[in-house]
Amino acid sequence: MHPLDHAVARVTRAEEHLRDLIRRTARRGQAQSEAIKVGPHPTDAKQIVVDRQRDLPLDPMFGILVGEVCYNLRAALDYLVFELAKLDSGAEQEQTQFPIADDAAKFQEQARQRLRGLTPTHVTAIEALQPYNHSCEWSRRLRDWSNPDKHRTLVRVQAEHDLTIHVVDQQHLHDFEDMPGEIRVVETSDGTPAYVKLRLGTALQSADNSPVIQPLEEILTQVARVLERFKLDFGWQSGGNPQ
Repeated sequence: MHPLDHAVARVTRAEEHLRDLIRRTARRGQAQSEAIKVGPHPTDAKQIVVDRQRDLPLDPMFGILVGEVCYNLRAALDYLVFELAKLDSGAEQEQTQFPIADDAAKFQEQARQRLRGLTPTHVTAIEALQPYNHSCEWSRRLRDWSNPDKHRTLVRVQAEHDLTIHVVDQQHLHDFEDMPGEIRVVETSDGTPAYVKLRLGTALQSADNSPVIQPLEEILTQVARVLERFKLDFGWQSGGNPQ
């Protein structure tokens, strides 16, 4: 086994949780769409009403899965540091951890303990992955989502919906041919049939109204790249055989 195989396994597990989260989000959107009621207008005989007031509750599993993704990716980085410390020092080091600091002073403070045993070259490489470096905002997001989940409560997420309503009469039903989704038939108060399709886009958002899925995909990609970048430092070819 390559020394980073266990870290890679954590990334694989995070990917499984992320796929589950994406599937659940799609199912939640479908359920929300089905909960939207369409009926005749109470006062206008030629109009219909779309009632979108009923918001389904969001299952706590969404927050759990966000936390599971982050936990496994954070663990993968911790495993990396543990293996680097063992490689550089020739012995296992206690209390190693991948630090995520907001400035260079905090990083140096954390590095004294958490990066014990690493060579200056590897410490510099880890510092390059800190959020105060322009290209590593992903590590800040990983920390900000993983810390509350690990120590206090579930990551707070909410569902955001973008609803588009298409209504046609019988003569224009062909307009729906290329549109996915079920056609609902509603009669207005004067008995005229109206054909309706709802297109509901569903996205997960964090407590600060920022998206969830796309940042998680970015974090996962970046952690996988970090592990791949460090693999050769262990004297292994990319195929997994010792040099």
